[in-house]
Amino acid sequence: MLKQAQRPWYQPASILLLQVKEPLDHPLSHLEIRAISEVGYAAGARVVHVYNSEDHLLNPQPKDSTVFTLVQASAKLFLVLGFSLFLFSIWMDQ
Repeated sequence: MLKQAQRPWYQPASILLLQVKEPLDHPLSHLEIRAISEVGYAAGARVVHVYNSEDHLLNPQPKDSTVFTLVQASAKLFLVLGFSLFLFSIWMDQ
């Protein structure tokens, strides 16, 4: 259903909540949780949360650092602009 949804280009992908409703004899292994998460990502979700039958989150998402992501974005922009200027200077020399 996620892949068939017609979203405009500016709308971000969905956040998917998956819950294992059947009570299990043993807790889900990391491999099983990863497999369930990958199904959600393959369906087009940007974030997948997997819950067990007792409503406990099984795959907590890492917290993004706003400062770190701003530094990363600035560094990428600096590299792209620097590389572009380098290529432009080579092109102008020819």
